[in-house]
Amino acid sequence: MATANAKRKSKKVTLNEVDENTWLLISYRRFSSERQKHGRSEDRQKEAFELFVAKIKREFPSRSYLTHSLPMDRGMSAFYGEHRKRGHLGKFVEAIESGEISVIPGRTILFVEEVKRLSREGAKEALQHTIFKVFDAGITLRFESGVEFNNEKNASAPGWLGVLTTLLDVAHKDSSDKKDWLTDVWDNRRKRARATGELVVGTVPSWLEIVGRERNGDKVIDFGRCEVNPQAAKAVVKMFKWAAEGLGYNLITQRLNREAKTKDGWIPTKRKNQSKDHWNRRYVQLILRNRAVIGEYQPHRRLGGKYSKRVPDGQPILNFYPNILKNHPGLFDLVQQKIASKRGISQPGPKAKNPNVLSRMVKCGYCGGPMHCGPRGRGNHHYLYCADNVTSGDSRKCPSLPYQICEDALLDQLRRLRPESVLPKKDKKQKLCDKLRRQEHEITANIVGIEKQIENFYDQIGRTKDAESRDDYEKLIVKLRSEKRVAKQQQVDLRYRRQEAERDANSVEEWKSGLDDLRASLRDGNQSTRERLREHLGQFVDRIEIFAKGYPDNFLNDGEDNLLDYFSDARFESECQGVKSAKLTQREKRVEADFEDWSLSQLKSRKARFLRVHFRQQDTIDEKGRLRHVVHYMDVTPEGSIGGSSDAIKQLREQFEVARTKRKPR
Repeated sequence: MATANAKRKSKKVTLNEVDENTWLLISYRRFSSERQKHGRSEDRQKEAFELFVAKIKREFPSRSYLTHSLPMDRGMSAFYGEHRKRGHLGKFVEAIESGEISVIPGRTILFVEEVKRLSREGAKEALQHTIFKVFDAGITLRFESGVEFNNEKNASAPGWLGVLTTLLDVAHKDSSDKKDWLTDVWDNRRKRARATGELVVGTVPSWLEIVGRERNGDKVIDFGRCEVNPQAAKAVVKMFKWAAEGLGYNLITQRLNREAKTKDGWIPTKRKNQSKDHWNRRYVQLILRNRAVIGEYQPHRRLGGKYSKRVPDGQPILNFYPNILKNHPGLFDLVQQKIASKRGISQPGPKAKNPNVLSRMVKCGYCGGPMHCGPRGRGNHHYLYCADNVTSGDSRKCPSLPYQICEDALLDQLRRLRPESVLPKKDKKQKLCDKLRRQEHEITANIVGIEKQIENFYDQIGRTKDAESRDDYEKLIVKLRSEKRVAKQQQVDLRYRRQEAERDANSVEEWKSGLDDLRASLRDGNQSTRERLREHLGQFVDRIEIFAKGYPDNFLNDGEDNLLDYFSDARFESECQGVKSAKLTQREKRVEADFEDWSLSQLKSRKARFLRVHFRQQDTIDEKGRLRHVVHYMDVTPEGSIGGSSDAIKQLREQFEVARTKRKPR
């Protein structure tokens, strides 16, 4: 069992090693609405890229090609820029800017079906934040219609900026008109709801059901009416009664989950971010504050896309929903008073005085849920515990693990950790690193200044009507972009020199010395050090799975971690017995079977607890010239544990032999 593994193995090849006749073809696909995933949008964009690849191979058969498709941005609005702020397009642009992803300058084509797939924000935002950054990396932008844009062609073809600007503005105008139409539709629906009580909402609270709604395609003919789910309403009423008696959110959640297993119990259906159907603390908290239980409906509207903040739209509509607390007058107000009286100082967040440097990274290895850190026991020791334990009241399935054990194991075995980045040491090598880092920051600031000048010139182009002035501004922009490319190259060179200097400074002795200083600072309770360590870990760690009671069943029976294969190898090879399987006697075979059963029981106990650290995705090129997304992970073993260690079978064999010799002979 290796301590470091890769989900997909590939030979890493730098783009500098590829042939000068090699071209890189990249596809980007996107659609705005989740409903479009049921249509032909995704398949159509994929087929368009395949036709483009086949066409360019026919036109230039002497070239060799590398093809790669960026992960698709599904349900990402280009009108609000969600695809570049949160989607894979924005990650791709940031990666080529920072040098994390290397492209072949002058021989890379980014294929997009049409302009509206790339951006609908308008010419200024699209050019500034996406298109010019792609051009500066030496990438050609190609659409299905055959239109191409890049730095070389644009410099030799006057007026290219006007063509591209027009295409981008047309796409923006199309989305702007649709937004105005939808806004008008929803405004009219809200007016009807206030005037007649018509059920204009798409969904209702979980204790209600929509009955009699009729549709003609996407158009709603009859909105129907609301009816109460008796079992659900009974559970919600119990929830309010328990809250009025003074019970907290955790106890109410545990009671609801216990009653959900009975015949008359009820449990809400699984929502998008839930791993299973169950009551959770957050949902109980939302219901206890939701005025929909007494029949009120508060319309909302978003200020931007689906990730923007929702704000109330007008006054609440009374008697819009059925009032499930009508037989308990005053109960809702009483619960609100109880909740308000319990409010005090908020719990510590990730940047407050919290010892957990692994916040938002640690996940339960058994259920996949988040793990929280909190004090337990008389000694006020902090433990990592699964969030589902709080709601279910059962800690046997996902047991807790002392936090300090996890932190010590990571500091001891995580070789990617750089203590000098968290707790700098002012020696000569570190001063060189600091100097290179300052120079890199200065060049970055210079690039930002150039980008602001380019933005100002584009503002002038949009305001002036004089053709000559526009041409002058375009020439200045071309000059500034040339300066930006030079600065970008200097930035890449400095980053490479700084990384080399940091690697030289990070010898084993210095690493251990820096680690001791880091431990001392953490023991002293230095909160700023913990914040820097949390930020440093987040740069290369994606998530950390905690296996507090050893290996789960799926690791023992299937997948690449199949431990039964290790026992089979240990049973029949010379590592354990030194003889071939054919020569094993019946007694030896019985002993080996006992060893396997005993070992599996040990590996599913706390004696084999371990942490699995998943690192962030890396893009590499395999031996066949294809881009691969490689995700590495590493198993970290706490002190005294055999879980995740490469010599676990050997340790188990020694323990088993000791235990067997102590038994009394039959």
